[in-house]
Amino acid sequence: MNSMVGFLRALAGKVIVPQIERKLRRFESQLETARRVQGELWRRKIERCADSQFGRDHHFRGIKTLEDFRRNIPIAQYDYYQPYIQQVTEGNVGAMFPSNEKLLMYTLSSGTTDAPKLIPITKPWMAEYRAGWQIWGVKAFLDHHPLFYSKLTGIAGNWDMRRTPTNIPCGMASGLSARMQSPLLRMMYCVPPEIYGIDDVEAKYYACLRLSIPEKVGLFLTATPATVVNFAQLGDRHRETIIRDVHDGTLSDAFTWTDAIRSMMRSRIKGPNPERARELEAIVERTGHLHPKDYWDLSLVACWLGGTVGTYARRIGEYYGETPCRDIGLLCSEGRFTIPLEDGTPSGALEIASHYYEFVPEEEIDSSDPTVLEGHELEVGKDYYILLTTSCGLYRYDIHDLMRCTGFIGETPLLEFLNKGQRFSDMEGEKLSEFHLVRAVADSANQLGMSLTGFTAVPVRPPTESEQTPPYYALLVEQQDIANSEQASTFLTSVDRWLCDHNVMYQGKRADRYLGPPRLVVIPQGSWREYDQAEIKRRGVGEDHYKHPCLLLDSSILDRFPIIEEIVPTDTASVG
Repeated sequence: MNSMVGFLRALAGKVIVPQIERKLRRFESQLETARRVQGELWRRKIERCADSQFGRDHHFRGIKTLEDFRRNIPIAQYDYYQPYIQQVTEGNVGAMFPSNEKLLMYTLSSGTTDAPKLIPITKPWMAEYRAGWQIWGVKAFLDHHPLFYSKLTGIAGNWDMRRTPTNIPCGMASGLSARMQSPLLRMMYCVPPEIYGIDDVEAKYYACLRLSIPEKVGLFLTATPATVVNFAQLGDRHRETIIRDVHDGTLSDAFTWTDAIRSMMRSRIKGPNPERARELEAIVERTGHLHPKDYWDLSLVACWLGGTVGTYARRIGEYYGETPCRDIGLLCSEGRFTIPLEDGTPSGALEIASHYYEFVPEEEIDSSDPTVLEGHELEVGKDYYILLTTSCGLYRYDIHDLMRCTGFIGETPLLEFLNKGQRFSDMEGEKLSEFHLVRAVADSANQLGMSLTGFTAVPVRPPTESEQTPPYYALLVEQQDIANSEQASTFLTSVDRWLCDHNVMYQGKRADRYLGPPRLVVIPQGSWREYDQAEIKRRGVGEDHYKHPCLLLDSSILDRFPIIEEIVPTDTASVG
């Protein structure tokens, strides 16, 4: 059996990888002529759906130039498309696509509301999505050759979380993409796609661990760094259980799985493995923990590294050692938009071969007539909102994502995701972004050697009848992350000072005492894990598309947790 697996893996390396490598080289050559590639792309997308109801309503047949394209189609958000999407969900595919188009599924987007948004996924969209992943993967493997001789552990979303009235699945595109993999490539994965459909997060993570820990894993891949960290923590929490299961060749009864999942997992467990169990026991005896850095010889960890989830990314080394990390690129329910080509940076090349992009300068996003640019027109160091035209029926679609141009390859910009544009707080005109808060907290914690499980900031405006207390920001952190009140005060002062140094509006409001210094609200250990899992369930989306909010505008979140302590520093912010 092992010889057959080795043969098939070698065949995949000789046949499939070279084919995808040619796609990589083609993509790299396209980066030099992005303006031409993008121009051809928007025309194809318009021609494809010209006879749809949306196409007729927006006179697609009359669009000949980029000026026509922009004149006929407004910059729009989800509400503009919702009536057309509703028709598609009821069976009228021609509302947005050619009438013979086959829908594969709908992705669920959490957006900014409680009700998930439905994004229709077509065959062309899925082909483009998978092509982007293939380019990312081959580049990562070529840069880390040991990956060709090891296995991959990934955690993706559930593609079939619910059904539309016409029985089309709704869920996460990553799960469907995994199911569509070539059987040859699928052999490189420790975890079969059926596992991604497990609803309970702890049960899903343990299932991934049970099937992966006996293997030689070189790549751990998922979307959010919080998942990377939580997976490692789960393995450590259940180290006695996993060692016993490995030793006996069993599957613990401590987790809830369907009979079908349990049967499938048992069929993949190769039997008792006392030798591997002794290796794991020795790790625990030596280190006191069971962390991936000790039980796997990893070549790469892949997940988001930047934006507002970056605070979790900084904790990866605690559990995965000095393993290189590579950002997977800007991915959301609407598609893949960047392909990082190097380790250690959240910047990636714009994925110019799949979608058409436009950009609006940050300061003009609320303008009735904003400047609209193509990718080759961006300026390094400037921030822009991205507009999407994709094969899922969206045109000039504003997803609220703020990007920074960090450089160019040929005519193609390198972009880094900063934050969702609506995640700004403005109690007194300070215009404080989630991005700045994440940076301030991360840099301050690093300076003090602190490791935060997570945090969320909320603006608090005291009642008018209270003493002369100006509005302030409360930072919620878990109890185990704070050594003592002295450390907490130093941390708060550092955060305050960072924000003053990097946000002139915040600095001015602090100098005028319109804002008070931030306060620390200490909550019980484990609060963030429970909160995040509850939010994933409430919103009806998978954990792969959920990002822990580092800034919430509704201070009622303070009522959701027992407050152990509130630390109020002396107002000594340096604003000079």
